[in-house]
Amino acid sequence: MNQIAILWDLDGTITDSAKGFYEAFKIILEKYHYSRFISEEEYKIKYFGTTFPSILDDIFGDSLSKSEKLTISEENFKLVNKNFCKKEYIQTIPGVEKVLSHFYRSGYPMAIASSSKLETIVIELQTLDLVQYFGNIISGEFLPSKPEPDVFLLAAQSLNVRPQHCIVFEDSLAGMQAAKAAGMTCIGIATTKRVDEMTNADIALYKYEDFDMEIIEKLQKNSS
Repeated sequence: MNQIAILWDLDGTITDSAKGFYEAFKIILEKYHYSRFISEEEYKIKYFGTTFPSILDDIFGDSLSKSEKLTISEENFKLVNKNFCKKEYIQTIPGVEKVLSHFYRSGYPMAIASSSKLETIVIELQTLDLVQYFGNIISGEFLPSKPEPDVFLLAAQSLNVRPQHCIVFEDSLAGMQAAKAAGMTCIGIATTKRVDEMTNADIALYKYEDFDMEIIEKLQKNSS
């Protein structure tokens, strides 16, 4: 029987981290005198899950040089990491710990496959005491961004599992597209997108409490 592996996106899928990212983002906008107020809700809709250099490009365009954007990105990185050391800025998505614990006890290999920087991923997991669940942590910082499949393919390779035997949990549409491009089964969770938007998800969940644990066992049997 071929071993099934579970690959997880992080922000919006395991962690509710939008507040930590937004508070850092707000400080940056104030420091660099951006005139228009962007609410947390607008940030979630437009920017959550987007790389910070891409956000700077959208907001400031060519008014900042490449070196200035690099400097600001590093400032933001430090602010975000400082926020995520405090539980007031980050929490787990309701129900996800039960799912993680089930897979862990059942012996399924799991890895994080996130676009965030490795240091940020580790801080989030440590703050929420989740590190023990994962056999590997893969950052896509230096890989082509989702919807390209690279981060998922590297995560599968790190667990020594073929892509077709991997199941991906994702909240973003780009991540779901990346999972399918990698040839993996995708389970979408409606934390940042509506269920009816998840056209690339094989299974779309309103919440983790709706997840049927037996689905993985059935997929395990079908892969043999």
